[in-house]
Amino acid sequence: EARVEAERVLGALDAALRVDGDLLADEEREALLAAAADLRTVVGGTDRDAINEAAERLDQASLAFAQKRMDSGIADALKGVAMDDLETRVGSAGNS
Repeated sequence: EARVEAERVLGALDAALRVDGDLLADEEREALLAAAADLRTVVGGTDRDAINEAAERLDQASLAFAQKRMDSGIADALKGVAMDDLETRVGSAGNS
């Protein structure tokens, strides 16, 4: 189960890097790739604890990237939306 989850996380990270890798500074990318490489190394083994620990390190290393991706997505969604329109939408959502 830990191995399957680790492989899922690695696949999702690879996909995210292909789409939004340009959001990362070189140092951030290197740290993230190093954590992913560590997980890839242990996922081939049988030590569940080592897999879980490496997955946790990758999770921590990817937090800033995830935040940048969310910020970018929100910024893209708000492009072209007038402030008055945004205030109306947010106000309407709060009244539902």
